[in-house]
Amino acid sequence: MNIAIVPPVSHFDLYGRDAPECGTCEGSGQSSYLHGPYETTRECPDCYGTGRFARCPSCLDGTTWETGDTCPTCDGYTSLH
Repeated sequence: MNIAIVPPVSHFDLYGRDAPECGTCEGSGQSSYLHGPYETTRECPDCYGTGRFARCPSCLDGTTWETGDTCPTCDGYTSLH
């Protein structure tokens, strides 16, 4: 079974400038969490590892309010990277 991974929508492609630095990972693309006595890093859940993050200006939950279809601006991610 193949799983297609769709990259997040680019803020640069829409607005001609990079999205602001992600506040969760401080631009590193990685976030740390504690798993028992161990500290582990993983891809940032907000910026998907890009280090940049901006809320979608067209939706709140990844869908259009008129029809409930996937938001065409952010492609359902609720954010731009």
